[in-house]
Amino acid sequence: MASTTTPESSRRTARARRDAYVVIPLKTLSRSKTRVALAPGRRRALAAWLFRHALTTAGACVGSDHVVVVTSDPWAARLAGGLGMTVVTERSSGLNAAVTDGVDHARRCSPRSLVVVMVADLPRMTIADLARVLEAVACSPGPCHVADLDGAGTTLISLPPGTLFHGYFGPGSAALFRAAGYRPVEHAPEGLRADLDTLDDVRRLMPTWPLAEAAPVPVE
Repeated sequence: MASTTTPESSRRTARARRDAYVVIPLKTLSRSKTRVALAPGRRRALAAWLFRHALTTAGACVGSDHVVVVTSDPWAARLAGGLGMTVVTERSSGLNAAVTDGVDHARRCSPRSLVVVMVADLPRMTIADLARVLEAVACSPGPCHVADLDGAGTTLISLPPGTLFHGYFGPGSAALFRAAGYRPVEHAPEGLRADLDTLDDVRRLMPTWPLAEAAPVPVE
């Protein structure tokens, strides 16, 4: 099939990406990455590094003023606020509740903008990776999702204006999002699919991360 891309459609896609909001939910650092078998201080330091990486990457793609962070962690809130990002205080526990609050805030800011929700544990994600996926989802008239490398979990979803968020983040979320009509992003880069949940993931995705060495740990 011949490409239907035109200069005007390319401009619309670029504008949709530029106007998009990225929502990043984060647990408190003490509750993050609990499946990673590290000492508590090292685990908090790991979660803090991953979060900072997600923030700086998202900010580089859409601008800091279009990044919404949902958290009840004081250190994370100070970091995001210092970068010029919006912080929404997590009102209740649960990832899907946090995502709902972040999406609602983004839509109050800009009802006609694309909203993208992204997890905060993608150590190999690059600015180019995220920009590529934002371009892809900006072309879609409906919601999209990116599955993790296992194909079971979800690392990113997109919600065009007026699209209802389905609170399916969690085990088996990729199948649930697909069943709800979220289109899989074809050929999503590995950096957007390789999330980190276990110590084996740390060794594979972050081989230079100091597992036992002392390092500054954010104060909660």
